[in-house]
Amino acid sequence: AEALRRLGRHDEAAVLTRSVLAGQGAPDDVLRAVVTDPQGAGSRAAAAFRLARLRARESRGWVSPYAIASAELAVGNEAGALVELERGLAERDPMLRRIDKDVTFEALRERPGFRNLIAPTSTQD
Repeated sequence: AEALRRLGRHDEAAVLTRSVLAGQGAPDDVLRAVVTDPQGAGSRAAAAFRLARLRARESRGWVSPYAIASAELAVGNEAGALVELERGLAERDPMLRRIDKDVTFEALRERPGFRNLIAPTSTQD
């Protein structure tokens, strides 16, 4: 869906997002928001739902801090995203290897905490 949004195909992205969220059991208010306001309230509602699902899964076992950081950033929590990325580095989350190329974290690139994450990940085994 994110690739469709970046291509400007917002309606298609909203339909795809709604379909995925419906399959994951999202409540009706989230599904409606995704369709009626895909770039505003719908996007925030979908992000909050995704973050809640990741946190619930985390209570049952390990979840990639990288995935949680992405969800935190999507709800606007830059500080929370950095905390999760730092935890990912400490836990050697293999997803961190791609952090310097992932546009998801573009908003964090100039933050000192983010820049400190990039150098160590380039030397991970």
